Amino acid sequence: MLLIGVLSLIPLGSGGPDLIPNQDKILHFMSYALLAWLMYHCFSAGSMRYPMIVALIMSILYGLLIEVLQGIVNTGRCFDYFDIIANIIGSLAGSFMYYFTRTK
Repeated sequence: MLLIGVLSLIPLGSGGPDLIPNQDKILHFMSYALLAWLMYHCFSAGSMRYPMIVALIMSILYGLLIEVLQGIVNTGRCFDYFDIIANIIGSLAGSFMYYFTRTK
C-alpha cells in the first residue's frame, strides 16, 4: 500500500510520450489488482469472515483516497475519474483471480 501511495503522489517528470496508449490506466489496473490479491490472500489466511469483500472495499477506498489526495496535494498530479475506474476494475480482477485460483 505504501509503495502505491508514494508512487501515486510523487511529482511526475516530463516522461515523454506513452509507449502504449493509456499505459497509466494499465498500471493503475495492475497495481490495484495486485493490491486486492495480496489483501485477499492475507485476510483469508486468518479467521476473517468475508475476506473478499473486505479486500475489495479496502482496495477501492484506498484508490479513491489516493485520487482525492492527488487533487488536493500540489504535486503536478490531478484527480482523474478514469484512474478511479481502472483502480476499481483492477481491484475486482485481483479479488476474483485470487478467489478462482486459491487452493481449498
